[in-house]
Amino acid sequence: MPSNARWLLPLVLSAAACASGPRPSAAPERFTSGIDPRFPPSRYVVGLGQGETLELARHQAAASIAAQLQAAIRATDWIASETAWSQGGDGVATSGSERVLQEIRVETRFERLSWIRTADVLVDGRRVFVLCVLDRQAAALELETAIEDQLSIIRQRIEGAADPLHLSALAHEVEGLRRLRTALLPQLELLLTLRRQASPSPWPTGGEAEARLASTRASSLPPELRAIRVLEERLQALRRAMVLQVCIDGEGDERLAHRFGAALASAGLRVAPCADEIAGGWRLLGRYQARAIPMRNAGGFPFFCSTRLVFQLVDRETGEVAIGGSERGRRAGGMSPGDACQASLELLAAGLARAVGAGDDVESR
Repeated sequence: MPSNARWLLPLVLSAAACASGPRPSAAPERFTSGIDPRFPPSRYVVGLGQGETLELARHQAAASIAAQLQAAIRATDWIASETAWSQGGDGVATSGSERVLQEIRVETRFERLSWIRTADVLVDGRRVFVLCVLDRQAAALELETAIEDQLSIIRQRIEGAADPLHLSALAHEVEGLRRLRTALLPQLELLLTLRRQASPSPWPTGGEAEARLASTRASSLPPELRAIRVLEERLQALRRAMVLQVCIDGEGDERLAHRFGAALASAGLRVAPCADEIAGGWRLLGRYQARAIPMRNAGGFPFFCSTRLVFQLVDRETGEVAIGGSERGRRAGGMSPGDACQASLELLAAGLARAVGAGDDVESR
């Protein structure tokens, strides 16, 4: 069973009817309190479960452990109802009770259920009680190895971004590093949870994961993540310094370069007319195409338009082409061909800004 699979733990107990009878004896205290001298809380996380089958009981105990490790638990309680009934017929009266345990689904992002082992089992009547444990030290050692493997990949990516890179290449590297960081942060939080001793004060929840780590465990934040922040700041500095001359033409539209430049500015770029004399910066050379299509759908836009730009991004100082290619604007609707094509042009500009590495993104705002 792969450890990186995402688990859905369904706790399902089908409706069962049982006649009134003697109640089962009480389970030993360790199955109700979770206190067992064999498993001190400084070393183990204990989870309890019960059900009509061993598998159901194990799932409930595993969900309890996952919840203690700050996994995303959507439901943890059993929903139960008990109804008394009587029936008479032919002078014969019968009575009984019916206990219905409804279905519960527990969804967790805890991906390492192999860490959890069943330590004790009790079968009492028609109920199964289990006590499961997770060894903090053993789990932390295994997780440390996995984290170090990921940090090694991050270090390699950071070293590759250390050499001077043009804006689009650096933006691509930073985007990849952000994805690696996003995957790593929950594992760092889990490692800190495994390492800490049992404490009455709960582990903080909510807010950004990195901010939580930085404020509560600043010394535990790996230097690789701080190096990513340095690259992000470098990227932002390049973006602020970038000036793009817009030199595009197409379809005889004399104001095309102006309209496209305005759309690029809205997408986060600093732009200048093609005729301006500027020091350094980049020149955007391109051929623009637009295609408007009349529509006959009642109640919808009467026109739709799609746009396309074949472009090159040229370093003004060296004359080298940094990137080139084709960018398309998604089809957009409007009340006139001009409105529809303008809407598609703005989508095209936003896509081009991201392609050259200068577009705004959520993490940098």
